[in-house]
Amino acid sequence: MKATRTKVWYILKPWRLFLVVMGLIFAVEAAVMLLLPVLLPTSATTFHTAVFDACLLTGMLAPAMWWLIIRPLRSLIATRTELLARVLTAQEEERGRIARDLHDSLGQSLTCLTVGLRAVEERSTDADVRQHLQELRRVGADAHQEIRRLATGLRPSVLDDVGLSAALERHFDDIHKVQGLVTKLDLRGLSIERFPRDIETTLYRIVQEATSNAIRHGGATEIQLVVQRNAKTLELVLHDNGCGFDPIAAFRGCRESRSFGLCSMRERVDLLSGTLHVDSAIGAGTTVKVQIPVPYQSA
Repeated sequence: MKATRTKVWYILKPWRLFLVVMGLIFAVEAAVMLLLPVLLPTSATTFHTAVFDACLLTGMLAPAMWWLIIRPLRSLIATRTELLARVLTAQEEERGRIARDLHDSLGQSLTCLTVGLRAVEERSTDADVRQHLQELRRVGADAHQEIRRLATGLRPSVLDDVGLSAALERHFDDIHKVQGLVTKLDLRGLSIERFPRDIETTLYRIVQEATSNAIRHGGATEIQLVVQRNAKTLELVLHDNGCGFDPIAAFRGCRESRSFGLCSMRERVDLLSGTLHVDSAIGAGTTVKVQIPVPYQSA
C-alpha cells in the first residue's frame, strides 16, 4: 500500500516531482564535477572533458529518470486505457439494456395498443369514429417504428445475433430507405466469419458515426463502404461525397467544441491497436480508413 501511495504521489504532485528531478540533477552534476579531476588524466582536452561529463551524467540520471518519470507515466497510460475500455464496455451494455427495454416493453405495449384499436375499429359502425381510430392506429404504428429505429441505433440485435456483416447491411439499408441516399456496400470475406465482440462493435460504431457525420454535417448524397479481410488486418474504408472538412483542425478542436465523434473513433481504434486515417478537404468529400489487426486463427 505504501509503494502504491508513493507512485500516486509522484503522479498527482507534479511540482514535487519537478523539485525532486531538479535536486537530483544538481546533486549528480555536483558529484560528476568532483569526480572528473580524479577520473580524467591531466592531459584531457576540453572536448574530452565535456564528452565524459555528458556520458557520466546521462548514465547516472537515466535509471533515476526511468523510475521517477517513465514508469509512473506508463502506469498512468495503462490505467487510462483500462478505464476507457471499461467505460466503452459499460456504455455498450447500457445501450443494449435500453434497446431491449424499448423493444420488449414499449414496443409490445404499442403493438397491443394498435391491435386493440383495430379491434375497436372493426366493431364500430360510426364512420367518423372508424376514421379517427385509423388515424390513432397510424400514429401508434409510426411510434412503434420510431422505437424500433431508436433501439436499433442504440444496440442492433443483429450485431450480436448474426454479426458485423448483417449489421452493416441493415444499417445501410436503413440509410437508403429513410434518408434516400445512394449507398454502395462491399463486404469481402465477412459473410461467414465472426470476429471478437469488441472488434465488431468498434467497426460498427465507426461506420455509424461516419455515416451520421456525412449526412448531418457533410450533406452527402452518396456513401460507399468497403470492408475486407486481409492476411493480418480487417480493413474498413468509407467514402462520402459530402462537403468535406479540415481533419487536422477537427481533431485538434474536437474536445474544445464538444464534438466527440472523431475523438471517440480514434480512441476506439487505439484500444484495439489499430490505425485510423481521415482524408478530407473542403468540397472534396471524406474518406475514413480503419485497420484493425485480426490475424487468421489456425484450425
